[in-house]
Amino acid sequence: MRWSSSRSGTCRQSWSMACSSAQLQYGWVTDQISKAGEIGYTLNRNYWGRGYATEVAVLLLQLGFENLGLERISATCDARNTASIRVLEKAGLTLQARRGEDLENCSQRAETLIFHIVETRA
Repeated sequence: MRWSSSRSGTCRQSWSMACSSAQLQYGWVTDQISKAGEIGYTLNRNYWGRGYATEVAVLLLQLGFENLGLERISATCDARNTASIRVLEKAGLTLQARRGEDLENCSQRAETLIFHIVETRA
């Protein structure tokens, strides 16, 4: 596994990790002042449908709420990516908004879905 971290100013941090055996990459961007974070992941097509992305998403949410003290976590995905939509929903995130992409965006997404989850303290 390869791990990298960067800090911008005093409140924003990003982390990413790559697992070469499953060709999985996942990461974070956090803002400690607003106690918010965003998760992201990519997974090699050969490993789709095995639950890896859902497992990682659930663990990232747990890490964010329990260890990083975040109160709100979001994630985005391509509106055409039904598997990624299912991953985010299984992890407990809910659809909050739809955003059309501008022409300068290189992702080739026609529409991005924005999901989020808010910590509920027991």
